[in-house]
Amino acid sequence: MNEPKGTTVQERKRCVICEQPRPSGIQLFESFICEGCEQEIVKTEIEDTAYYHFVRCLKKIALPKT
Repeated sequence: MNEPKGTTVQERKRCVICEQPRPSGIQLFESFICEGCEQEIVKTEIEDTAYYHFVRCLKKIALPKT
């Protein structure tokens, strides 16, 4: 795995899509999407079966409590 220099295991966040700890990606409120899953989401067409998997996973992202 190619990790940014100086990244430690503690700095990895668990991706809401693949559920794996990853060193980099997008932070959405309290959730995290790794770079690999982000790229897959962007290139997935609505006709693809993976599209619905991504939709289910993205529904797990909760807005911050006010």
